[in-house]
Amino acid sequence: MSGGTDLGPVALDGPPGVLVAAFGAAGGLLLGGFPGWVLARASAGDTAVAFGLPPPRLLVVVLVGVSPEHSRAAARPVAPHG
Repeated sequence: MSGGTDLGPVALDGPPGVLVAAFGAAGGLLLGGFPGWVLARASAGDTAVAFGLPPPRLLVVVLVGVSPEHSRAAARPVAPHG
């Protein structure tokens, strides 16, 4: 193919890797917290259900999500399929 761009795997070193890890951690918290909140709201009329997000535990999840280990995992290039 002439004139095309290289669409191969890209390594995310340094700040881009941390950014990807941070978005992954935030997305995981949102995808986990929002359905929990919805279910707690839906069942609040029937039982005494309370929904709470403990800030210290969430902070630990975010710190682990953006740890250097996860950033290095994001920096590794993807192995080609084949």
